[in-house]
Amino acid sequence: MSLSARGRGLFLGVIGILILSPDALLLRLLSRGGAEEAAVVSGRAVWTSLAALLMCWLFPWARRHFRWRPILWYGLFFAGGMTFFPLSIQRTYAANTLVLLATTPMLAAVGARLFLGERAAPQTWAAALAAGVGAAFLLAGGMEGNGVDGIGNDGAGGVGGSGSWLGDLFGLLTAVCLAGGAIVIRGSGDTAMVPGIFLGALLTSLFWAGWADWGSVWDVGGMVLLFVDGAVVVALALALIAAAARWLSPPETGLIFLLETGLGPLWVWMFLGERPPQSSLLSGVFIALVLIAHSVWALRRRGRLETAGEKLQSGLADGD
Repeated sequence: MSLSARGRGLFLGVIGILILSPDALLLRLLSRGGAEEAAVVSGRAVWTSLAALLMCWLFPWARRHFRWRPILWYGLFFAGGMTFFPLSIQRTYAANTLVLLATTPMLAAVGARLFLGERAAPQTWAAALAAGVGAAFLLAGGMEGNGVDGIGNDGAGGVGGSGSWLGDLFGLLTAVCLAGGAIVIRGSGDTAMVPGIFLGALLTSLFWAGWADWGSVWDVGGMVLLFVDGAVVVALALALIAAAARWLSPPETGLIFLLETGLGPLWVWMFLGERPPQSSLLSGVFIALVLIAHSVWALRRRGRLETAGEKLQSGLADGD
């Protein structure tokens, strides 16, 4: 991997995460405004599908090397993420959801070993296990029923007991879907996944449209928030992140994902004053430290392998 390719991936990944970071805030604003959750999920997905279709039409890179099988699988995983993330945000702390999303790189590494045959070092398995312990601690905290104003199953109550636990579970399922999508990208070669974004968003919008109460979001503010979240925040950001994943190693991708884990709750705290409980903060810090330690180890190991390869090539050239 050349330095220019890695730099391109880092640039696209960071820009994508920065665009994606207000996602939780926009969903929380819709919830507090009384928007019904099926309408939020479906309306958000409608704008995402239209934006992805527009990208496929305007940009050749967005439909590069079209292959229906990986696009179908990616679309299914994307549909799961499009569904579970808003449901999680409406039922638990934004910090809880985003901390659980930070486990995505570890899940992807384990999944790549199981489904793609990529060898994983013992350190990777240990990091995945440690991240799982942190996620389990967070889920246990949700079952204890820590309450907070302004969040609930209907967007108006408080998080506690089964509501928080269910929201945390939806957050974990979102991480599983994101990891599944990352595995599909790694195994699909140069196939562009923007058509998969379109397919997944279209399936999500059609599935939830039958239950949607469109009157709850039909005001100007609600429709504007849905447009910004679906067409810009989700579609554009995930297209950039999917492109970046082709040029980045899993450790580098994991470090970039930590940006959303920190920025997402920050936006919600700055605008809505939501403060997660101590158990969420401790779990987040623990998972972040695990991911940072594993990423630093993997990058140093990769650097040593590249150096050894260069020396070997240099020795062979000298021998010639």
